[in-house]
Amino acid sequence: MTNRNSEQHGRADLAAIVNGIEGYNNDAVRSVLDAMTDDEITRLTMAAQADHSEHALAFAQHLSNYQTVMTLIGCVRGVRANGQES
Repeated sequence: MTNRNSEQHGRADLAAIVNGIEGYNNDAVRSVLDAMTDDEITRLTMAAQADHSEHALAFAQHLSNYQTVMTLIGCVRGVRANGQES
């Protein structure tokens, strides 16, 4: 199996498990995990780590954008408070 194919399978497994967790279907999640081979567990682990990294990066970008906007708003308010509108 190619790395790309393996990654796709890992992400598909991750999506199915997350779907089961979000649906409170603990029995289904447990049966999927119990049926997985060691290789599938490894793929799942790598997919979960990649997914976490992607979400962390997206959140960091969101936070950076939020902080930039709040700084700009503070600057505009400061300029307006000093009567220096342009």
